[in-house]
Amino acid sequence: MVGRPQEGWAAWANSVAVQTVVGVFAVVTLPWVARGLAALHLAIGRLLFSPRTTSSLSEKIHTLDIASHAAAAAETGALRRLERDVHDGPVEKHVTSIFSKLNLAPAHDDHRRVLAVLTFLGASPRL
Repeated sequence: MVGRPQEGWAAWANSVAVQTVVGVFAVVTLPWVARGLAALHLAIGRLLFSPRTTSSLSEKIHTLDIASHAAAAAETGALRRLERDVHDGPVEKHVTSIFSKLNLAPAHDDHRRVLAVLTFLGASPRL
């Protein structure tokens, strides 16, 4: 038969008796084990979510939030200064230099950029 050791009926009966005793013991002690594990689970939960832990985490989050806003404000200011410096100075000088190299006089009533492209490509503008 499957599951029975080869020593005989006495060994098999002894094995069944031991397994039965262990099973009955497990069933009888199950309520106390379950209560103990539930109490352990509750204690771990209270430890993890205690006001001491959450208040220190809230303070850290608040500090990091302030630091993040300060860094964002500083970067915004630096970006605005960079945009102002790039748009106001060097770009205008470069564009004026290109127009003067192409012999296009400064005028506000024509399309100087279109004339610059046509002159660069070698076409004659027809206006």
